[in-house]
Amino acid sequence: MTAKTYARIADGRVAELFVTDHEIGRLFHPSLVWIAVPQALPVAVDWRHDGKDFVAPDASPATHIPLETK
Repeated sequence: MTAKTYARIADGRVAELFVTDHEIGRLFHPSLVWIAVPQALPVAVDWRHDGKDFVAPDASPATHIPLETK
């Protein structure tokens, strides 16, 4: 059996990733939501899952906080 990557979804976001060659439903409590991640998709923690697809987080620019000068 080939190992698969699964994403645990909590509040619509990827909370963690888990790789296994076992049936995911037998490894964890059934209240946890695990979704198989397509191999070609670089899913990571904090990606969203809309119930159908994985969506990358917004690529917001970093907040710029100016340094105080004396």
